[in-house]
Amino acid sequence: MSETRTTCPYCGVGCGVIARVENGEVSVRGDDRHPANFGKLCVKGSALGETTGLAGRLLHPEVDDQPV
Repeated sequence: MSETRTTCPYCGVGCGVIARVENGEVSVRGDDRHPANFGKLCVKGSALGETTGLAGRLLHPEVDDQPV
């Protein structure tokens, strides 16, 4: 298990986030020591862990389902 203190990438506030990787799964929580958000996260920030997987993502440009 490893944890990393980082910043939420969504809006300009710069909320503190603690990202944790355990068994290949990423979870996030607000950093209670960060002065911008004191441990709280909005809906987008709370869902950061769900955006880390590659399943279902377009990894190369395509047009009409054909690689470009």
